[in-house]
Amino acid sequence: MKIVSERIKAIITYILTMEPESFQEMLDLRPKLKEMGYTSYEIKQALKLLEPEWLEPLKGSVTRFLSPEWKASNRVFSDEEKITLSVAAQGYLLSLVQMGMIGELEMHLIIEKAAYDYSPPVSLEEIKEILLQFHDTLPDNAKDSENRDHMIN
Repeated sequence: MKIVSERIKAIITYILTMEPESFQEMLDLRPKLKEMGYTSYEIKQALKLLEPEWLEPLKGSVTRFLSPEWKASNRVFSDEEKITLSVAAQGYLLSLVQMGMIGELEMHLIIEKAAYDYSPPVSLEEIKEILLQFHDTLPDNAKDSENRDHMIN
């Protein structure tokens, strides 16, 4: 059994207690942790431990994370979708759905377009390119210009 260092536990606790106000805050997480004095290795190990759980918005408490009832997401990617999308792209799309910036249907359309336009695994940057194409055709729940801009920047 591998023992998790106190510094990695501190990173996990920090991430799980965050209450991000924008998706950009989540994108800035790694540089912020480096500014706090954590090494790339420590950050990578903490994120690796969180990987199965990170699909749910990263706010809440450590107690909730440790609870057996806690579920990462109701959405499960099919085997084809998992092959098509990188892990980062999967998490990004699920985050957009969970923040209400896109719906399940829009996510399906984005994945479908990714499968036709790019070679697997489709990267996060490629998903953002697709979102730029969808920018003007996003549904009403994503038409708030502030939310749309956050999701593609």
